Amino acid sequence: RILLDALAHPGRLGRLPEPGDPMDLPLLALSDETTPVAALDPTADELARTEMVAALTGAPVVGADRARFVVSHHDPDPAALARLHPGTTEHPHDAALLIQAAMVAEHAQPDFDTWELSGPGITDSLRVYVAGPGPEFLAVRGRLVADHPRGVDVLLIDPIGRVLGLPRTTRVTEVTD
Repeated sequence: RILLDALAHPGRLGRLPEPGDPMDLPLLALSDETTPVAALDPTADELARTEMVAALTGAPVVGADRARFVVSHHDPDPAALARLHPGTTEHPHDAALLIQAAMVAEHAQPDFDTWELSGPGITDSLRVYVAGPGPEFLAVRGRLVADHPRGVDVLLIDPIGRVLGLPRTTRVTEVTD
């Protein structure tokens, strides 16, 4: 429920329960034999983690361009990010959900970027504070969500289990005060 609430209420931080690695919990909760999973960065560690989740859930492991759920523990490679499946006009629900490691906060933090969110589920706009995804992340995400209803949804998850949802309908701009 926490993951769905994060996507239904962009900008509102949720908190995943303990124990366990917070990055594994979304895949364990959401995937099954009908939802292909992938690691965005196919390092040995990323593949091993994805295969562990697949063994527990029955989810097939595929390339990131064909996966329904994609996990990234590192700063995402912009080219790999751009290949995520945005769904189709007829089947936008088949798009990828990116589970991205990041640091997230509701209040300004040193070395965090300030993002302003607007769109459905947000009154006017609000600010969140994020560290982790590199500078090209927002530009690539912007291209992936530009052709509504197609687009990639994102869950940003930090090491203590805070979750920030960025559905494809949420506009995100970096604030440079």
